[in-house]
Amino acid sequence: MDDSTYDPQAGTRFATTRWREGYDVASVDAFVARAERAVSMRDRSVTAREVERVRFAPVRLRTGYDMGDVDTHLARLSEELRAIEGVGD
Repeated sequence: MDDSTYDPQAGTRFATTRWREGYDVASVDAFVARAERAVSMRDRSVTAREVERVRFAPVRLRTGYDMGDVDTHLARLSEELRAIEGVGD
């Protein structure tokens, strides 16, 4: 069985966890979809600062996303958004 979740709109796959603390799946999916759209559209609808400051509710004893996987992806998104924000400034 695959222990990751795939969000076809965001196009991102994160490992999941149930027995240790993880991030709330719905919250992560919604934010990451918005941030990835901002990167792909280069529309500045989400800023690097927002990505760096976002906090997700932790969950236990139900499926959540692996915190390290999500944090690593957010760091990449932040870098991409910083590059976009620097263009034309």
